Amino acid sequence: MKVLIVEDEKLSAEHLSNLLGKIEPTFEIVHVSESVKRTIDFLESGMKVDLIFMDIHLAD
Repeated sequence: MKVLIVEDEKLSAEHLSNLLGKIEPTFEIVHVSESVKRTIDFLESGMKVDLIFMDIHLAD
């Protein structure tokens, strides 16, 4: 399963990535984005993801 993480705090993104790897080793973290703008750019690039973990309070 392809996973996108949207989190502006690097340590939180790393922690979530590590937890997901322990819970389900078949998860593939395809991208970690730090902002809404970068997330939109990534999704518009055509990459398909199955699951998005998104911070509800981002800087932008």
